[in-house]
Amino acid sequence: MSQVVLIERPVTVLDPPAPPHPRPTPPPELEPEAPEGSGPAADAPELSPRAAFQLRCERLARRLAASTFEERIDIYTDKEERVTYRELSTAAALCPELMPVINGEFEWIALTSADLD
Repeated sequence: MSQVVLIERPVTVLDPPAPPHPRPTPPPELEPEAPEGSGPAADAPELSPRAAFQLRCERLARRLAASTFEERIDIYTDKEERVTYRELSTAAALCPELMPVINGEFEWIALTSADLD
């Protein structure tokens, strides 16, 4: 009986529709950095190493969001101020809406992939 049903009605498998790609929000305005020992940062208590790292990663995400593709490549490949994968993955975790995306993957991961189309 079950064979007859399968022959009469073939099973059709449909892929679910792809979710729409969200448009990235415009990057926030970058604040000019004050020189050391001046402004309100001089009065603020010293940050813990973890908080300082987190702040550095958030600044990296804002910097990448405000940059063109060529500028981002320069940021990824800069020899003097090398950005680590740890910093990039932390920035992606903290500010995913600011990180550039290629083919649904974070740009810095896609650029290191062999199967980039």
